[in-house]
Amino acid sequence: MNNFYHFTKGDKYIDDLIAQSFEICRSKISKRYIKYIIENFEFGWMHVSPIAQVGQKRKRKTENRIYSFILCRTLENPNGNISLYVDLVCNREGNSPEGKQLLQNVENFARNNANINAIYLNGIVDLVKYYEKLGYIKGSMIDGKDDIVYQMIKWVEHTESSFSDDIDSITSTENSEDIIKKLKQ
Repeated sequence: MNNFYHFTKGDKYIDDLIAQSFEICRSKISKRYIKYIIENFEFGWMHVSPIAQVGQKRKRKTENRIYSFILCRTLENPNGNISLYVDLVCNREGNSPEGKQLLQNVENFARNNANINAIYLNGIVDLVKYYEKLGYIKGSMIDGKDDIVYQMIKWVEHTESSFSDDIDSITSTENSEDIIKKLKQ
């Protein structure tokens, strides 16, 4: 799982990401949306590898192939806690398990930061069941223009959580929309 590279804006691989992102997302996400997310993300992880340069006499810039990536940003809640928002997860055909591994990197990052209490993402209807298997709770439907999109949330479990009192106040009988409203308070 640790073959992923953590990066931020201005990183050496950003130009490669911009050039390859539409192909990595398998043309399922618009170029305009990808460009917007890349301009506004804070950090992420990617699986990247240099492309072999065989039989060349002169040295040229190393080309890199990105296989998968996840882009995230933080949101501060009025109560001072911080949530992570996963803006985009993409992987090339044949690299499907990497999406789960990228989400695990985000979850591990969140667990190691005491102020982070939740992870949000928007899931298209085809992926909602998959995200639920990973522990995400389906929230309200969002106008996704071309797709039906649901806001998904996963609580971050810390070993010593300052957020545990808030989690205890949420009963299992409440639906996910009420949970999301409580987090936003």
